[in-house]
Order: sequence, then structure tokens, then C-alpha cells
Amino acid sequence: MDKLFAQSLGKLLIVAMWADDEIQGSESIMLKQILSELPRLNQEEWALLKLYMQYPLSKAEIDTILIHHKKLLVSQEKKDFTIKALKEMIYADGNVDPGEIEIYKQITEYFASTSDGALGKIGSLLKGSRVPAQEHTIMGRERFHEDFMNNPIFFRLYRSMGDLDSDVALTLPKDELRKMCLATVLFTRLVFSSGEMKDEQRNAMVIALQEFFSVSSEEVNTIVDSALNIDEELLMIYRTCRLFNSLINADEKIHFLKLMTDVTKSNEKVTSWERKVFRDIAVALQVNKIEIEEILESLTVFENNREKIEKEEEV
Repeated sequence: MDKLFAQSLGKLLIVAMWADDEIQGSESIMLKQILSELPRLNQEEWALLKLYMQYPLSKAEIDTILIHHKKLLVSQEKKDFTIKALKEMIYADGNVDPGEIEIYKQITEYFASTSDGALGKIGSLLKGSRVPAQEHTIMGRERFHEDFMNNPIFFRLYRSMGDLDSDVALTLPKDELRKMCLATVLFTRLVFSSGEMKDEQRNAMVIALQEFFSVSSEEVNTIVDSALNIDEELLMIYRTCRLFNSLINADEKIHFLKLMTDVTKSNEKVTSWERKVFRDIAVALQVNKIEIEEILESLTVFENNREKIEKEEEV
């Protein structure tokens, strides 16, 4: 079995995961567990699967996934593995409802049949909601793969703005929103590295973004709230910095890094992991090494002063 089969099976299992119109954490864990038995998917291939987990599937997407996977079932080994994996996924959350059983039954019957006649029935069982119009076309969502990989906060916000049920209302031009979201990815990655998310850090992020972009607190809060609900695995420093680096000049980079120190200090304690993430971001933004060390030294001074004050208070 190869990676093509692994990724196709991943999409098929995600069809089953959407059976109750909601994906559970236990199902995501089961997906990783099942696919770990197959050739390993790289970060980009996993991100594509995660894209299918962001919101319900359209009928066209379901049909395409089923047709494609059926074509790959050229051996008994692949057929058996697929059926076994589907059954494991149906039982993943420990609460199997009649709808999930029916989905399993219809999919297995479709794979055993010699025609595509059962596709319509499977699609009707997974009605999918909030599916953007463009994704009623075959594989429409994969057009957003690059944004999802490189700028996941922008992907989530921009897609939400087209959802009639969403309360996201941003007036920022698309290019400015992209840039702000890239900056927010880096701030969020830094905040998550502290190990514990505090209100002070969130507020410091809002203030820093307001200062850097000169926008309203309402819009910044919307972006930050979206960022803090992003899967941390999608917050990739080097991809983000490569894009952000092309949008800011040398002076803006230094300003941005100093704002990052404000966010770091808001946690009151600067951890070694925060320092590492900070350095990784600064290096990826191609900032001069001397300037990086000077900024890091300010964090060292801050931490030393904090420790000194704590000792004095103990006395």
C-alpha cells in the first residue's frame, strides 16, 4: 500500500467522521492511529486532510472521494484494510448512532457493487451544512489548500465571512487581512510556546497588532480570537516568515520583534522555549544577528529583574 492509498483512505474516513455533522477529538485520534499503519504522510499531505475536516463535505466532494477510493481497491488487502478502518472509525467516539451504521453499510455496499448507483443515497445521508457554493463543484476546497497551509488564520476568517451564519465582519482589504493574519500566526506561535495561555498574553497580542497595523480593537480581537482556536500544528514558523518577510521592510522587522518582546514579557516569566521560538522567528525573518542578540538581551534583563524582585519580596 502506498501514500496515494493512505491519503485517499484518509479522505474516506473523514466522510465517515462527518456522519453526525460533527468531528470528535477521539475520531481525529483514530484517524492518525489508522493512517500510522500506512506509508507516512508528510506535513503538507496531512494539512490537506485537515482541510477536509474544517467544515462539512458537499455531495460532489463525497462522490469524488468514494469513486476515487473505489478505483484504488485493486487487491483484497486494500479492500480488507478499508473496511476494517471504516468500522474502527464508526466506533471511535464510543457512541454509535443509527446514522453512522447506515453510512458504514452504504459505503461498504457501494465498494462491493459494480456500479455507481448507490452514490446518491450516500450523499443524501451526509447533508453537509455551511458548504460554500464553489465547493459544490468537485474538489472545490482544494483551491484553498495554499492559504490553509501558509496562512490558516486568514483561511478561517475569509471563509467565515462568506458564511451567512457567521458573525465575522471585517472591513480590512484582503491583502491587509492576509498580512495581519501572518503576523498573528507568529504572535500566536510565540504565546503557545509559553505552555499556558493567559489573558495578559492575549491582551498584549491585541495591543501589539493594533500598534503595528493601526486598526480598530474590534477587528484585531476578531482575528486574535480566531487565531487562538487554530490547531497549533498549522502554525508553521518558516512558511509564515517566508511570506511575511516579503511584505515588511527592515525597520518594520525590528519594530515587530520589539512588539514580540512585549507579548513575551506579558507572561511575567520568560521561558527558555519562548526564547527559542523568538530566535527562530527572528532568524526566519532574516534579521541581523547582532540586532537579534540585542533584543534577546532585553528579555534576559527583564527576567533577571523579575527574579531579583521576587527574591526581595521573599525577604
